[in-house]
Amino acid sequence: MEVRVAGAVIEEAALVFVRLLAFMMTAPLFRERAVVPVVKIGLAAGITYALMAARPAPEAGTTDLVRFLLAMTGEMIAGALIGFASLLAFQAIEIAGAAVGMEMGLSFPASVSPLLPSQGTVVEQWYMAMATLFFLLINGHHSLLFGFQRTLEALPPGAFVLGGLAIDRLLAMTSTMFSSAIQIALPLMATLIFTDLALALISRMITQIPVFVLGMPIKIAVGLVALIVTWPLMLPTIVRVLQQAADNVMILAR
Repeated sequence: MEVRVAGAVIEEAALVFVRLLAFMMTAPLFRERAVVPVVKIGLAAGITYALMAARPAPEAGTTDLVRFLLAMTGEMIAGALIGFASLLAFQAIEIAGAAVGMEMGLSFPASVSPLLPSQGTVVEQWYMAMATLFFLLINGHHSLLFGFQRTLEALPPGAFVLGGLAIDRLLAMTSTMFSSAIQIALPLMATLIFTDLALALISRMITQIPVFVLGMPIKIAVGLVALIVTWPLMLPTIVRVLQQAADNVMILAR
């Protein structure tokens, strides 16, 4: 009897570990390139041990290898979806930064970002760096782990089924991501669009001024000033968007 219980505990711990590792591969902060795979595996193992210590011991495990492998696959999908749902909040800020950087004309000197898995503009990197800082300040990483622990209660290990309800919730989160990106980028985008209109009027009124030569540095300067002025005003919106990271985890697991 004790051997069967120990086997059931090891089986459930393996399922929790796989879900948590897949979650860390897609969740914000944990998925960054600075967090090397060895660190991800170590964190997943340590957190799994802590979670299993707080969970009641399972009654019995399965002896079917095929069923266990299918459960492992389901846990990988569940963890990846949970991490993706939490990542949507950061994707909204990333989209806003990319749109602002492109409108400012800073998309040309795009460099390899230490925070993003792909290339991004300087403004996009700055947005992501500040979002990461504020996410840590509001203890968003704690909320993420707490939300993951709640998913184990709402969706026990080995019980994941991808249904239409989960897909509908992901689609709703994606639409919210785009609306949040528009809210964050709108003040700077409006300022830069009005700057384009002003330059166009100047070029029509005073044809001797080389607008195409002066337009780029003017837009960069106006964009930087507008970013400094509007950033304190956008902080409540950005914090609200970041708080959605943990909320999305709970919504998907319901």
